[in-house]
Amino acid sequence: MPSFHEVIAEVQSRREESSQDYVLKKYLKRLYKYTKRPTILYASSFTESDVSGRVLQLGRQDSSCFMAASLAADSRELDLILHSPGGTVEAAEQIVTYLRRRFDHIRIIVPVCALSSATLLACAADQIILAEHATLGPIDPIVNWSHQGSSYCTSAQTLIDEFSIAQRNINNKKNNPILWIEKLKVYPPGMLATCRSQIQLAQDTAKRWLEAYMFHGEDEAEVKAERISAWLADGRQLISSLRPLMYDQAAARELKVELLDDDEALADNVMSVFYAASTKFRTSDCVKIVANHLGKGCTFSARPPVGSARDRRQDT
Repeated sequence: MPSFHEVIAEVQSRREESSQDYVLKKYLKRLYKYTKRPTILYASSFTESDVSGRVLQLGRQDSSCFMAASLAADSRELDLILHSPGGTVEAAEQIVTYLRRRFDHIRIIVPVCALSSATLLACAADQIILAEHATLGPIDPIVNWSHQGSSYCTSAQTLIDEFSIAQRNINNKKNNPILWIEKLKVYPPGMLATCRSQIQLAQDTAKRWLEAYMFHGEDEAEVKAERISAWLADGRQLISSLRPLMYDQAAARELKVELLDDDEALADNVMSVFYAASTKFRTSDCVKIVANHLGKGCTFSARPPVGSARDRRQDT
């Protein structure tokens, strides 16, 4: 397996505008030749750049990209390499509905992080493969809102917790309630109810997918699905919406997980793809990639023009 710095050097040595795409496609093809399974990479630059906001998240705009990356698949099996901070439950539902109509068996491979609704998406897999250092997370969805021209995002549970703290302080005159009242003005009406419903929707969706796919046909499928989905959605037990849930914890909860590192050749190929994606993030304005082993899919770029920030999508 080439190191991360060797992949960067390979990209730089080509001295072409499309060198990042060439190297990424090369390693995706090499992975496909090893597994003989159609492969899609879905990766966000959330661990590689200081860009923030919806463009990095799992969103409805990604569904057509998954369709483009799936059309040329030559079998009913899929390997999905997933690296994402998560996003909305509804976006995950739309993507999973399409992928599950298109493929009968899905392996989701996590090289580093699949958090929030990305973990929820992984619940729709037949099998999850985690790198030894990789992590899933609580299925606490990300909520987005705007206030006076600024955009904000946070986890649903974090916002619920802040409302609880605010309520305690507002009810206690010794804690300067005016400050909390002003702070709560940032949130739009209905936000608290939205956060609660999103967490419940995530739990219900995880249960449904686990029962239908990962534990399909098993005697205790419903029981396992209920237990795992409740654990993943329990913000009080897990404490943090960014809490790392690694292989040992997932296996102990009876998720069907395997260690990527147990197959050295597979690990080499997957991490080469991940390093190539990371290189593209570091050496271009690309912030999100949906691409298959044939180079089909799309990329999202974020460029901050004067006075604002916007994102753009490029189909391939």
